[in-house]
Amino acid sequence: MGSYTPGYRQIKILRSVVGDGWFRAEQAGDYRACLLLHDRGMLARDKKDARRFTPTETGSAWIAAHDGRLA
Repeated sequence: MGSYTPGYRQIKILRSVVGDGWFRAEQAGDYRACLLLHDRGMLARDKKDARRFTPTETGSAWIAAHDGRLA
């Protein structure tokens, strides 16, 4: 992952999926943000619904570690 820092929209998406949650990307901007997070291993795509994303361990750990700093 290196020095990558998610943008505002991506942080909002990560916060919404913390725990056992999932996020369905309805808008094009949300979908692009989810794909960027997916490319970096922070979100996983649902096998049946390509617009539905769930957090990976990497994404959950990142938002847990940085949420206080970015809130």
